[in-house]
Amino acid sequence: MNKNKILAIIPARSGSKRILNKNIRSLGQKPLVAWTIETAIASNAFCNILVTTDDQAILNLAKSYGILAPWLRPAELSNDYASSVDVALHATNWYENEFGNVNGIMLLQPTSPFRSINSIKESVEIFQQFEYSYPIISVSKAQNHPAWTFYSNKDKIIPFTGWDNFKLRSQDLPDAFIPTGSIYLINPNQLRANLSFYSEETKPLYIHSTIESHDIDTIEDWEFAESVAKSQASK
Repeated sequence: MNKNKILAIIPARSGSKRILNKNIRSLGQKPLVAWTIETAIASNAFCNILVTTDDQAILNLAKSYGILAPWLRPAELSNDYASSVDVALHATNWYENEFGNVNGIMLLQPTSPFRSINSIKESVEIFQQFEYSYPIISVSKAQNHPAWTFYSNKDKIIPFTGWDNFKLRSQDLPDAFIPTGSIYLINPNQLRANLSFYSEETKPLYIHSTIESHDIDTIEDWEFAESVAKSQASK
């Protein structure tokens, strides 16, 4: 394991409303969570990799890779109301009590199976460049620009950023970005203080690949991921 003192945390609970047993379901030739585990190991970017789960099958899978899977997550952190922050802090607090403090934690959600080793390494490099002081979030270019989006007020639609932006051509609008969900990197003390992976000082990690940015939330997302996995297996 790398001596960066960056801890990778992979949250993989059993429940999933849209896709049954999503994290353990086979994507290509391996369970969804295995894609993230294997990429994290191959990156050699972490002092340790910890899987936090309430599922014994996922726990056993993580152990088979030789990474940390020390316990089944408490029930109160495994329901639909538990936040990623709560889950990450529970794992971090346990790890630091057992092994000492870390400079950062990187949350790697299994629903982003195509994140690259290079993106993990680049995020760590940015984090080190700023002396572990600023959060790093992976982002990609938004397909729908917020300047051309609305909210509704009874029988009216109202643009989020005002009507003036509708006078502009799309190429005249500044680029807009959204989180990909694949990489969240932060100093644990900042996370404890702010209870958020985001801050006004967050630094972006730009992900330019549509495939790498892909996040699995719906069955349609899963079907696209299956086509990507099949394509990659045939190369």
